[in-house]
Amino acid sequence: MSDFEFLGFVNEASTLDPVMYQYFNQLLKNRTIILNDEIDESILETVVLPLKNFEQDGDINPVKLILNTPGGSVADGLMLCNIIDNYKKPLNIIVPSYSCSMGTIILCSGNKNPNVTKKCYPFSFALFHSGQTVVGGETTTV
Repeated sequence: MSDFEFLGFVNEASTLDPVMYQYFNQLLKNRTIILNDEIDESILETVVLPLKNFEQDGDINPVKLILNTPGGSVADGLMLCNIIDNYKKPLNIIVPSYSCSMGTIILCSGNKNPNVTKKCYPFSFALFHSGQTVVGGETTTV
């Protein structure tokens, strides 16, 4: 799937206006992906598919993943961690502001992959916390 095919999919699947379409098109032309939201199932279309597309094209220039997230779904984030751990081309992960919760785990992924480099700025921060357990149901249920 080429950049233009991917963007066509994004444009059809969402309510991107022409200005936003042009913005995302320019980012992909510069091999830049921005994860600037909570991590959920949309990470497949917005991050994983473009990463896999860049991995399969003939370009040797590095891909930039700009990570600025409050965290989110562990299952969806671990999918991205698997992609980063096994990425075959140069990948630069940049944290301009913050990477919290699942974002911190994504930032830590790729440590044993020589193709992955990471950059944080002096005032960037990462936050990691313990897990959460939720129990639900009726109190009368045994």
